[in-house]
Amino acid sequence: MRILLVTNFPAPYRLPLYDELGTKLGEKLFVIYTDIAVEGHRWQIPHLNHPHHFIKLNESVTLIAKKFQPDVVILGGVNKHTLKLFLFAKRKKIKISLFTDMWQLPFSKLSKSSQLLRKLLCKHSDHFIVPGKKSEQHIKEIIPETLASKIHISPFTLQISNFPFNEYGSEGKEFDLLFSGRIDEGKLPSFFVEVASKININRKIKVLVIGDGPLKSDMETALVKKGIDHTFAGYIHQEQLQAYYKKCKVLLFPTIIDTWGIVANEALSVGVPVITSPNAGVADDLIISGKNGFVLENDVELWAQKTIEILNGEHKFVFEAPHRIEMVVEELLKSLKDLVH
Repeated sequence: MRILLVTNFPAPYRLPLYDELGTKLGEKLFVIYTDIAVEGHRWQIPHLNHPHHFIKLNESVTLIAKKFQPDVVILGGVNKHTLKLFLFAKRKKIKISLFTDMWQLPFSKLSKSSQLLRKLLCKHSDHFIVPGKKSEQHIKEIIPETLASKIHISPFTLQISNFPFNEYGSEGKEFDLLFSGRIDEGKLPSFFVEVASKININRKIKVLVIGDGPLKSDMETALVKKGIDHTFAGYIHQEQLQAYYKKCKVLLFPTIIDTWGIVANEALSVGVPVITSPNAGVADDLIISGKNGFVLENDVELWAQKTIEILNGEHKFVFEAPHRIEMVVEELLKSLKDLVH
């Protein structure tokens, strides 16, 4: 089985999947990247252990596809290149798999034309790869019932060399609260500060902020004004991130909207419980209230109360080792082989 996959950029949380696919398939896999950067992220292009190509300006993606002769085309995202490949695959009667983390909330924020286009792509595809239950349910609401069995859940995976699973107790940790992510309006840094302030009145805490963004100075000013002991670590590269998570007791992950929220995976890799809102894809999927954190509406009093309970040791959490990438790829390939045979 020959697989052609087109996606925007080699995001760190998808590279283990692509690299393992490359190990399994060798030259029967080819990945086309349509971008060399992602807006809002400072990810750098690492060494890629799979056959790949970064599309050049005005380069024909369909000519690459014709030369490769795939049995399956996997389309990640919607852009001019994926649309061209979609039409190419339909003409050549090649099976199409949509690789998407879209779900109801982020979908509702798209323009009507974008929603219509995505619905058309779903209705005329043969297979779907999604990261969790919310995306699965969203696809089911669009496609014919006969295609429901063609939705495959492929969980997000972290690079095991950077994020080996290890449960660390809360004793001796330097920081009580962690904020991790881009510091912008969508990640609600002001809400985080308000929650931290409520907790700080109850008990003096230390806060670690990982990340950078347009609201960094505003966030720091607010933390100083509230008298909260804090440290800004700035942007941290993938290979160093886990060491910072190990220093913290709780990750607070408020958000207006997040298709997933990979920071939750990163926190759980070292047994750090996560509080997030229903607006994140991880909510009620990866993060289960009472098991490894809490899913709470964005209410300052509620978040502060639950965080204090966690810091006081009132909750016992269970942290499970993530899916092994070898098994993730094995299950994906099985699903795709069922598609072409």
